Amino acid sequence: MRDRIESSLRKQMLSAAIAVTLCLISQCRSAADTADPSALLLAGYNQLRHGAHEQAVETFSAVVQSNPASIEARKYLAYALLNAGLAEQAVTQYEYLQKISSLSAVDLTSLGNAYFYCSNYKKAISTYRQALSQNRHSDDARVGLVHTYVAAGDTAGASLVCEQALQQSITAASHSRYEDLLRDIRGDPNVQHQALDE
Repeated sequence: MRDRIESSLRKQMLSAAIAVTLCLISQCRSAADTADPSALLLAGYNQLRHGAHEQAVETFSAVVQSNPASIEARKYLAYALLNAGLAEQAVTQYEYLQKISSLSAVDLTSLGNAYFYCSNYKKAISTYRQALSQNRHSDDARVGLVHTYVAAGDTAGASLVCEQALQQSITAASHSRYEDLLRDIRGDPNVQHQALDE
């Protein structure tokens, strides 16, 4: 079960990194000089996109060293660190970012994932809840919350989150996702809930 949880969280982290990266790409200008911070950010994005997480860490670290006030570079560095399996360093970057700016629901979900990988379940739960307070439809944050409750041994808490999500699900895919999670949590292959009207 833990392997499935970790696999699911890794997919969420990559999705979150890509979402933030696409947002940054729209802001980046093309530049031939790779010393240009915008060009380095673009290079780091491409490294993330192609799974070269360690290289992306180096690239984003260079941007942060040259421009410590760059919030975008720090966010990307945190995503790259998390994807490279360096959750503690990712937490450090996110916590620094929280001091200098506000984090989006996507950022908070990634921070929750980092806390999860550091086995800091209390902070992970709190952070996923913050993400959900910003975006109550964030399946990534809600699934992270469910997985954290399970990892912390609180299957009742995990079940409750799934039950609430089933009541709020707006798509058949989302509904099915929470049914599957609830089935896994309870270990009952016959768990069924009222189907969504389609």
